[in-house]
Amino acid sequence: MPKRSRRRQARQRTPALAPPSLPSPPLTCAIPGCDNAGDFSCGTCNSALCSACIVPMSRVLLCNLATEDWEVCFSCPFCRSRVPVCTFDTLAAGEDCTLKRVLATANVRTLKLPSFCSGCNSETEVLVDHVACGDGCYGCKHSKIDWVMKR
Repeated sequence: MPKRSRRRQARQRTPALAPPSLPSPPLTCAIPGCDNAGDFSCGTCNSALCSACIVPMSRVLLCNLATEDWEVCFSCPFCRSRVPVCTFDTLAAGEDCTLKRVLATANVRTLKLPSFCSGCNSETEVLVDHVACGDGCYGCKHSKIDWVMKR
C-alpha cells in the first residue's frame, strides 16, 4: 500500500473552520437619501427611522381638548400607521419621554407641531420648546419640554 504524504495527512486531520461571524451592521434610516442611523422603529412595519426624519413628520393629535389627553405622533411614511411618540401627560409631569430623545438627537430646540386632525382641530398648532437641564444637557431626563397651544 502506498504511503501518504505528510501534507495530505495533515490536511485530513484539520477540521474545517467556520468563517468568522461579522457583526450585523447598524440599521440606517429607511428614508431614501438619508444615511443617518435608524434610532427609532415603526411599531407596525418595523422600518428604521432617524430622529432628523421624524421631526418634520411629527404632528399633534388634539381630538380631546377638554381633558388635554393629547399625543405627539407621526404617520409612518411606509405603512401610513399613526405612531405615537409621547403623550402630553408625560410632558406635563416632566417625565422622560421619547420626544425629548428625538429632539435632542435631531438637535432641534423649538418645533411647531401642526394638528394631526383634519376636522375638529385642524387649525390648532402646538409650539414646543426643549429646555436644557441645569448642566446644559438636552439628552438627559432632567431636560424639560415647554409647550404653548396656538389657535
